[in-house]
Amino acid sequence: MGYNDNFIPDGMNAFERNVKRIGDCIIAGILL
Repeated sequence: MGYNDNFIPDGMNAFERNVKRIGDCIIAGILL
């Protein structure tokens, strides 16, 4: 959350970021 995509030159960065985003959306949906 506050991290820049270009800050960490890791191939898994985008994948992990997408997984976290989807996970947060699912958790938010369940809580709501």
